[in-house]
This record gives sequence, structure tokens and C-alpha cells, in this order.
Amino acid sequence: MSLIVTDLAVLEPTDQGPLLRECAPGVSIGENARRLRGQICEGLGFLGVRLNAARNATNSAEISPPGAPVRVLVRRTGEEAMIARHTRAVLAQAGATG
Repeated sequence: MSLIVTDLAVLEPTDQGPLLRECAPGVSIGENARRLRGQICEGLGFLGVRLNAARNATNSAEISPPGAPVRVLVRRTGEEAMIARHTRAVLAQAGATG
């Protein structure tokens, strides 16, 4: 889990250094990867990241508990469209080299 942390983070500058305000863990892994999001958030507790298990289980837009110091968000990815774009690029490259 140490390689996947977040693809989107909002940091607020403070006198003590940057403060994490918002994150979307594992944006590129897909919006339905509940278990992986949970594992990622477990490792970010030291930053104030908290997870509401019920919200995470239903893929809510925000999966942090109310009043948490860091908002944890689920970003919609359009997985099918992303897969189609990657497939088309691979096929185009194979046609160019094949």
C-alpha cells in the first residue's frame, strides 16, 4: 500500500507547515475499490484522515465522518471510458508497429 496514496490532495499552508484538508485516495484505481480505499486511509491516519465505513461501503461522494479534520472524497472516474481509451491507444500502437 505504500505506493498508492492519493492522486488528489488539497493542502493549506500554515505556520507549522502544510496541513492536509482534502484528499481522494487512489483516484486512478476506480471508484468502486472500497477495500483498497479503506486500506489506503488506514495508513493516512497520522495526517488526520478518517474513514466512515458505511459511507465507503456505498461509494458516497464523501467518505470521511462528519466534522473530520480531512475530507476524504471519492471521485467518479468513468472507468469504462478510461478502459476504452487505453485499449484504443494500445491497439493503435500495435497497428503502427505490427
